[in-house]
Amino acid sequence: MPLDYQQILTEMNHPRRRQGSSLAKKFAYFLLFLILVGGVYGAWRFGYVELAGGKVHSLYGTVKGWIAPAPDDDAPTPVDVAVVAADNEPAGSQTGGFSLPVPAPTSALNTDDKNSPTPRFSPDLAKANALLGSAETSGGISGLSPAPAQARPTKPENAPPRPAPAEPSRQPVPAASVVATPALSEAREQLKHIDQLLASDPAEALRRAEELLTSRNLKPDEAAEGGYRLGYAARLLKDEEKAEKSWRETAEKWPDTRGGRYSALAVADTLHRRYATTRPNAARWDDIQILYSQVLGKDDAPFLPEDVKARIKKNLSSINDAVFFGTAPTALAQYHKVEEGELLGGIARIYRVDYESLARVNGINPNRIRAGMDLKVVTGDVGIVVRKNEKDPTRGPTLTWFINGRWVREYPVCVGDGIKTPAGTYQLTSKERDPSWTNPANGQLLANDHPENILGSRWMAMKGMNTSGLGIHGTTIPDSIPGYDSAGCIRLHNRDVEELFSFARIGATVTVLE
Repeated sequence: MPLDYQQILTEMNHPRRRQGSSLAKKFAYFLLFLILVGGVYGAWRFGYVELAGGKVHSLYGTVKGWIAPAPDDDAPTPVDVAVVAADNEPAGSQTGGFSLPVPAPTSALNTDDKNSPTPRFSPDLAKANALLGSAETSGGISGLSPAPAQARPTKPENAPPRPAPAEPSRQPVPAASVVATPALSEAREQLKHIDQLLASDPAEALRRAEELLTSRNLKPDEAAEGGYRLGYAARLLKDEEKAEKSWRETAEKWPDTRGGRYSALAVADTLHRRYATTRPNAARWDDIQILYSQVLGKDDAPFLPEDVKARIKKNLSSINDAVFFGTAPTALAQYHKVEEGELLGGIARIYRVDYESLARVNGINPNRIRAGMDLKVVTGDVGIVVRKNEKDPTRGPTLTWFINGRWVREYPVCVGDGIKTPAGTYQLTSKERDPSWTNPANGQLLANDHPENILGSRWMAMKGMNTSGLGIHGTTIPDSIPGYDSAGCIRLHNRDVEELFSFARIGATVTVLE
């Protein structure tokens, strides 16, 4: 009898048939479960798997690490510690992650006389710890102090900032490999070892640093930190030429890395002590300006302590008074010999500068120039950076301006809170002396000398991609600076806005940062 395939298919799809198949599968799965449970129990019984004491290794354990016994509610877990170390970079972490504490410049660490032009590095590592802002450890700065049984060598008077412990790589860590203590890369391990040698054997530290810099596949930040340590070791060995050469090369090759900026600071401090109080030297003073400006950057060096930044800005301001606001020579200056019948405004138009800048730089009355005078003309592109600092209101908002990337001045300002002064990039579109003001409440146009006109002595309009109507101006309410009381404009003291006004050109870039 031939097979009836249609009947066979019908019977296979019958509800009872499907139900029997489902029951068979469930029974098979149950047997498999019993076998697995029995296997795990047997392994534990004979000591192959430890179920007690929180040592079960599971898929969760693979991702999060070995599951430890339940900690106290307030105590962070090892994983929490690792995350904090990666995100907040606590100085001198003892969990195995090495952050990069801030190295204080030489003059910030110790001086016998605060007015002394030649600061000395403190030999007291405990004081250095406090000034670096690093956590106290039994051995001083993490990775720097020798073993307790070793005597601490005395540092020479002109020792540079002590290099910070090697920072762990910030490359993303796969979830399956997250553990309490992140492993250091080979280069980081070498940097850590060099730190230890600096405190006990500078010659060996120098050799190791030179060896590290010949390695292949070094990341820029690792190479820069190695270059800084090489210079530091050379300084400890009193080889000033080698120290300055290493720092200069590091600052030039890796200018945007932290190690590169530390190196620029070391060279700038050295040159400032050597040349700042001598007769103006265009090449050296330009060098100091460029190096200090590299250290501060457009981000205002958030990794440096406030007192160190204040010292850098003070040093820069004293040089700028002579270079940008005086007759000291600079590579950014040109010279113009006044001819009979020339006016200051006409000369300013030749060089595309404001006549007020010529008057400030040369210290002259704009209406009293004579034929034969040699006028210094400072040229260059002005860039303006406004930091609202709303997350750190103790600092207050500031405006910093640069000429060809060189830091010139920093002023306190008043801005609008929240989105009233939007972060972004703007350009100056117009400039006006003694501006009138339209009161937005009633539309009344007020002359500059009207008591209700709040714009002060200068106005510079700025426009962004989606924003207009904002500007940089003076004020008749000086007590509002610094603060967050403006309707959106950037408000300066009149003396500050007049100084900026005389150098900033139409088209200059204004960057507003949170």
